[in-house]
Amino acid sequence: MEHQIITQNVYAPDTEAKLDVARKLFAQFDSNKNGTLDPSEVAGLIKTTFENMGVKDYSVTADDVKLYMKSVDVDNNGLVSYSEYEEYVIACLKKAGFDCEVKEKVKRSAKKRDAATEMKLDVARRLFAKYDSDKSGQLEEKEVYGVITETYKQMGMDYKPTEADVKLWMSMTDTDKNGTVSIVEYEDFVISGLKKAGFMVKEFTQA
Repeated sequence: MEHQIITQNVYAPDTEAKLDVARKLFAQFDSNKNGTLDPSEVAGLIKTTFENMGVKDYSVTADDVKLYMKSVDVDNNGLVSYSEYEEYVIACLKKAGFDCEVKEKVKRSAKKRDAATEMKLDVARRLFAKYDSDKSGQLEEKEVYGVITETYKQMGMDYKPTEADVKLWMSMTDTDKNGTVSIVEYEDFVISGLKKAGFMVKEFTQA
């Protein structure tokens, strides 16, 4: 069964930096890692938001939570999904004068994971998009050289991959053996690496 591929918006660097802070907050309070915040988790998020603004010892009320949920919980299911949260943050950033124009759309799997994992995958998706030169959503062997080089560079190493390196990488990543690596295969490869490194990954189905 083929996995659906969707697109994801990429914003200006300053906006992405603010979104990264918001993503970390969401991940911090998504205590059961199910990709949504319930009212009790929202209360913690509100309190920490006030603390980050220098307002200490703020006591979050039930009305605070209700008002927040009314603004953010668009589908009114009693939970705040990550997509609802991000849309709300972007709207707030736009009001604050940040550039919220979409600069690029990158392909990604429609699979849903916890926010902390999504943050790791966002870095990988941008790397994939950078070297997917024909924007086909597939990496060919010639494009993989750049991906491997950039990956090592991010680890502080100046390494030039050999043909053997590329073929080995392809053998591990191209699971359907069609000669190219799709964004879904690439994400699965990254997830496998995260799990091996001891990173907790949670996948879930979200309506």
